[in-house]
Amino acid sequence: MDGKTSPSTSRLTALSFHPTDDEIIMYLKRMVCGGPINCHYIDEKNVNTLEPWDLLAQSFGNSGIQEWYLFSIPHINQGIYRATDQGYWKVTNNDGQAIEGNSGIIGFKKNLAFYVGHAPNGEKTDWIMHEYRLVDKDLAKNGYALDTFVLCKVFQEQYSRPESSEQSGVLIMRDETDTKETYNEE
Repeated sequence: MDGKTSPSTSRLTALSFHPTDDEIIMYLKRMVCGGPINCHYIDEKNVNTLEPWDLLAQSFGNSGIQEWYLFSIPHINQGIYRATDQGYWKVTNNDGQAIEGNSGIIGFKKNLAFYVGHAPNGEKTDWIMHEYRLVDKDLAKNGYALDTFVLCKVFQEQYSRPESSEQSGVLIMRDETDTKETYNEE
């Protein structure tokens, strides 16, 4: 971890960070290309080996954030189960959902649910993960390894909000030392 994606939750609390699918792919493209991320609410963890509550506590502590965004190494085995110590992530849409941009398909989103216990007999929890993968033929032609990272959105269903392609990716931050709010257009 190089610190450029490490969240600073000691002073800032995210009130609203809900990037669209297109914006998530943009962050992922920046990460793959080695560019600046400029977002304190995306961390870097291996989501394939940690329980959701552990990876979130390690990344964001008690920040009040209810949707977490994490860069991760991709899961190598393309099967539907991803085992952790106490459970597993199960893919719920094998082919993934294509994300369209101005120039065609720019990425794919795969949905996963977390189960406690051993596959395939585990008990489903309310933990959900959306895993985003980058598709960019021009970057691949220029030698970029598109499968180096995925960007994952992890949340509990009770906290989810309706997704809409019309939503803005505005990040609203409040400095906990005063009541002033800062609005950043990501």
